Amino acid sequence: GHSLTDTYHAYPVWPGLYPLALIGLVGWGRFKSEKSTIPGSTMEWRWNNKAQYDQPDARHDISNWELLVTTEGNNAGIQWDGQWLKTWTDHAWQNGNRGKGAPTMLYTHWSDTGYANGNPEAPEPNFNTKWREQLDLDERGWLAKVDQVNDDLLDGCPPVYIIPGNRIMARLFDDIAAGKQPMGIDNMADYFIDNVHPNELGAYAITCAVLLSIHHIEPKKLPYDLSQPDYRIPRTPTRDQAEYLQQVALEVVTSY
Repeated sequence: GHSLTDTYHAYPVWPGLYPLALIGLVGWGRFKSEKSTIPGSTMEWRWNNKAQYDQPDARHDISNWELLVTTEGNNAGIQWDGQWLKTWTDHAWQNGNRGKGAPTMLYTHWSDTGYANGNPEAPEPNFNTKWREQLDLDERGWLAKVDQVNDDLLDGCPPVYIIPGNRIMARLFDDIAAGKQPMGIDNMADYFIDNVHPNELGAYAITCAVLLSIHHIEPKKLPYDLSQPDYRIPRTPTRDQAEYLQQVALEVVTSY
C-alpha cells in the first residue's frame, strides 16, 4: 500500500502498530507480517514498480505469504474500475503461499479533506460535511471494485473481503456529530496529524479493525497503553477512549 496502510502497519510508536499488537496478543512467531509500500501509489503503480526500502515486494514475493492486503491509491478519490484489484487477486491466488494460493483483502481508506472540498492544493483544516459526503461516495467506489472482482473469481479463489477503514472514519464523524464521543474528542481533527493521516488515536481505531477483520481478535483484547520509554508518544488513548474505539471497530466490522 502507501502511507494510509502504513498507518496501522508502520506507525513509529504504539498505539497503532499492528505487528506489535500481534506480538502482544499472541506472542512471538505465531504470525509474520510485513509491509510492501510505495508512498502515494496506486495498484497499477505497485504492479509495475517494486516496493521501496528493502521491503518484500507484494507482487514478486507473494509466494512467501498466505494473505495479501492491498488498497488503492489515495489520489483524487476512488475509481470504480476493479481491473487492477482483479490483477492482484488473481496473481495472489495463482502464486501465493508456495502456489497453494493466497486470498486477497481490500483495505478501504478515506479521502483527503482538501480533495473533498474541491481544492487538493489548499486543504481545509476542518473535517466538514463535504468530507463526510465524500466518504459515502468513495464507499460506492470501493464496493464496485469488490463486486467486479468477486463476480469473476478464478476457480477456488475466496471472495475479496473488505477491511472497512473508510467506514470507521464515517462512524467516528457521525458519533461526533451526535455527541457520542468520549471526553477529550470533539472534532475529527482530534484523530489526525494533518488533512489525511491519522494520529495515534486514529491509528488505534484502525488497528482494532484490522486485527478483527484478519485474525478475528476481539478489539477489547487489545491493550490501550503499550508505551515504551524509548519513544515519545504525543497522545495515547485514555481507557474510556480506547474502550470506545474498540467498540466502534467491533460494531463497524461485524455489521459491515
